[in-house]
Amino acid sequence: MNKKTKIEKVMSNEILTKNLLINELVRVNNELLAIQKTEFSTSLQLASFVSKSIEYFNTNECKEELKKLNIKFENANEFIANLINREVRQIQRYKQLNKIDSDTLKEFTESNEPQSIQNCIKFASEKKNGKINLSVTKPIIDSSKTIKPKKFEAKNKGISILINEVIESEARIKDIEESIKYLKTLLPKKETKKVTKKVEEVLAA
Repeated sequence: MNKKTKIEKVMSNEILTKNLLINELVRVNNELLAIQKTEFSTSLQLASFVSKSIEYFNTNECKEELKKLNIKFENANEFIANLINREVRQIQRYKQLNKIDSDTLKEFTESNEPQSIQNCIKFASEKKNGKINLSVTKPIIDSSKTIKPKKFEAKNKGISILINEVIESEARIKDIEESIKYLKTLLPKKETKKVTKKVEEVLAA
């Protein structure tokens, strides 16, 4: 029995189709193929479905249903690889991705790393081995561009800046410079000097 026939027989079984998340796996995999590039958020979704499907595949109930159909797969990886026409090594990568904890995933998505499965797995491994300095992985504001701050306040106790709806307390020097740069585009040269002087006074306080 070829792999296509085996998959078709599995899909004809309502219990297996539901619990192996066959429709979900096919749908999300097709979404990834349709956009012709890797969308990391969609890859995370597929990784979750892959892991849940594998979990059910290894249950006695699933084994009994497959036995009734007289179908045998070497393992869950082979089944899913055949179902969505992927290589087994790719299924293994999705399994690895799904094992990464939510905090590490958040840190990775907020980092400057290109968002891909392989990079995420590498990031998690390096973090586990203490090779990543998380303080340098956060996005850095490009001071070559003029960004309009949503809020700029100078206070005796410090400076608060809200840029692109992200609140920064004890704002970084780059943020402050960016705000001044934007103000210079709005104010006369004489007024700009006053603003710059005021900021310097606050920083020195």
